[in-house]
Amino acid sequence: MTALDMDMGLVGKKGAPSPLELIWKRYVAITKAISVVGDIDWESGVKKPSQTELMSVYGGKSTFYEQQKILHQVSSHPDMVKWLERIESDKDETTEFWGFYKSMYVLKDLEQWIKKRNAEAEKEKEKGKGKGKGKKKVTEPSTPVKKSHKKLAGVRKQ
Repeated sequence: MTALDMDMGLVGKKGAPSPLELIWKRYVAITKAISVVGDIDWESGVKKPSQTELMSVYGGKSTFYEQQKILHQVSSHPDMVKWLERIESDKDETTEFWGFYKSMYVLKDLEQWIKKRNAEAEKEKEKGKGKGKGKKKVTEPSTPVKKSHKKLAGVRKQ
């Protein structure tokens, strides 16, 4: 942990729920450690840690992969990164940011926040595409295309 500059203060108690900010800091520390582990000159006799060992520093490998599904999306939301990495917690600012206040936000809250933001972004994208003319009409062919599952020897399908 020392060679990889992994913060011991991020180690938590097993089974205790972790706030979102702590989960984010662990994720960042693990992904950074994984990316630099091969660049370090390890002392003779010191075994280079595997990715699984690095993931296990703050929790289990399966926990890391489960959290990673959501956390890897955070980088495309700079405002969320800023909130997760803030130093002081301001209740009013937090309520304004999330739209509600909780004493401890968890991964499920982040997942819902990202879904909402992505839906809003998609809606804006569609709004800009249609320019007020409504949805684009999808036309279907007038006669359905028949699919043949028979193989005809020596005959090419067209």
